[in-house]
Amino acid sequence: KVTTASVSINEIIDEIISQHFYIKGTNEINIKKNLSVDEVQSDGLRLKIILNNLLSNAIKYSDEKKEKRYIAIKTYTKGEFYKIEIEDNGIGINKEYQVKIFEMFFRANEKVSGSGLGLYIVKEAVVKLGGTIRLNSEPGIGSEFIVEIPCL
Repeated sequence: KVTTASVSINEIIDEIISQHFYIKGTNEINIKKNLSVDEVQSDGLRLKIILNNLLSNAIKYSDEKKEKRYIAIKTYTKGEFYKIEIEDNGIGINKEYQVKIFEMFFRANEKVSGSGLGLYIVKEAVVKLGGTIRLNSEPGIGSEFIVEIPCL
């Protein structure tokens, strides 16, 4: 069941970032926010799950070889949808893995520990909200996740 209330995307993002601050190197990542939409009518818990997984992956898979690392978060409205874009210049995801990335237990990177459930849970949460999620990624360049959820 989806429970809707007024939710601040900015507050959720700030909370998630402060929870990840203890991870080595997080303070070296420039986090840019461009939020045209902040207050949304949505399921706060599901939004938190989506943003937490996407942001923690962006932090976990940031590219330490790059001098200027960043995560850019952008929100806006397009037609009947809220759009949330999370872009980074991390290690990126190989093309052959991109189709499987939202499958249960799939892990694109063996070097980093994880259950392979994060993006599966994100996808489930997005679908429950009536939305979609897509990925653009280039190995060595970075990734961008685009989440669309209906305005309620």
